[in-house]
Amino acid sequence: MNDEMFRGNLPEQFISQIETGLKDVKKVPLKVYILKKPAKGYEISFKTDDGIRYRILAYAVVNNQPVLIQLSLNNEPKTNEDIPDFPRQIMSLTN
Repeated sequence: MNDEMFRGNLPEQFISQIETGLKDVKKVPLKVYILKKPAKGYEISFKTDDGIRYRILAYAVVNNQPVLIQLSLNNEPKTNEDIPDFPRQIMSLTN
């Protein structure tokens, strides 16, 4: 994936593909930061046989490098503490 493709709509196409395989999908814009830089992000919730699951999908160009994050969670991400320790080193819900 090069920078030009990334700045186009490739990340949005990727997110749409993910949504097609899920049941009862809800996509909500999410304020997110990648390496302390503002990023475009979504919280996606969907039903499984075990209940509702969540994903954070976020993307940005950081330090001239395209970055796309997909993080799966069992609980709704409301604060930074809801993000596991390792991914929290890369992304956050507040700066």
